[in-house]
Amino acid sequence: GRASGFGAAGGPSAIVPAKEERKRKITKFGRTTMWDVAPTHDDLLVQRHQAMASCPKKRREVYIGNLLVGKVGEEMLRDTFTKFFMALPAFHHTYPDLADPICGVVYPPAGYGKFAFIELIDEVLAATTLLMSGFELCGRPVRIGRPQGYVPPPGGEVAPLDVQPLRKSGLIPALPEAVSLVCPSAVAATRMREIYFGNLEAGTVDEATITDLLVPVCEEMPEYNMDMGPAVAKVTLASTGMYCFVQFQNAEMATRIISVFDNTELFGRRIRVGRPTSYASAAGIAAQGLSQPVQVAAEGAKVTDAFIAGAAAGAAAAAALSTL
Repeated sequence: GRASGFGAAGGPSAIVPAKEERKRKITKFGRTTMWDVAPTHDDLLVQRHQAMASCPKKRREVYIGNLLVGKVGEEMLRDTFTKFFMALPAFHHTYPDLADPICGVVYPPAGYGKFAFIELIDEVLAATTLLMSGFELCGRPVRIGRPQGYVPPPGGEVAPLDVQPLRKSGLIPALPEAVSLVCPSAVAATRMREIYFGNLEAGTVDEATITDLLVPVCEEMPEYNMDMGPAVAKVTLASTGMYCFVQFQNAEMATRIISVFDNTELFGRRIRVGRPTSYASAAGIAAQGLSQPVQVAAEGAKVTDAFIAGAAAGAAAAAALSTL
């Protein structure tokens, strides 16, 4: 039959602890139900600090460009973006106690006031800020993008908040900008992480072969940071199969890879490893001060025994693939 819900002592004491436990439950985003209580301000602060500590700064930071020099300062940027977020119902629903979504605003000296970087509370707000690109400030359309050195999360980009209320009210463009939401220096940074691999055995070497060859070596390098995603971000094989371009986690790792693999043998062929032709222009963009330039290690970086062993292991893995 149906349980009475009374404890051994004949009263409701047996079910009270479970019910009280449900009442004490704090939901992830502060939403409440008939069984929940709203988290305290201290609870939300702890949750927010934990989220910030686990999320790299680059994922919470955005580039703000095309600013009117001498007119748009830190206070104006703070006020503008705070006003935008406060006009979003999704923001109040997700961050019920948050009055200031901005952690900091930085104007790099080399930018002469033409651009700034804004650090948000978390990566969701950063992704949402990207959707605001194109709004007018002091008579100029503001360009918003990712900063140099940005690496997408391993699981993919996070979902932004709904900005349709801003579009409908005319605060931001009615349609998303049909431009790349990446600042110029971010494109240059990607090029500086890219390396050319040539003289490959067409039909034998594919993208998986290159990945298996490189990953064991890269993960032994001091430049590798597990928290910043995979060591090898992307491999693009040419249609001829004779060469490819590899994007690494960072520019320093890409530089060191050249001295490790150039003129080594893969499937009986001496492969050529070096900078692609776009590297010189990318390095020039970074040096112009659009953002902090990447510090690239010397081409003649010392190859340690660990690197050589890793390269051998990678080559062995590639050779094993050829026998399948």
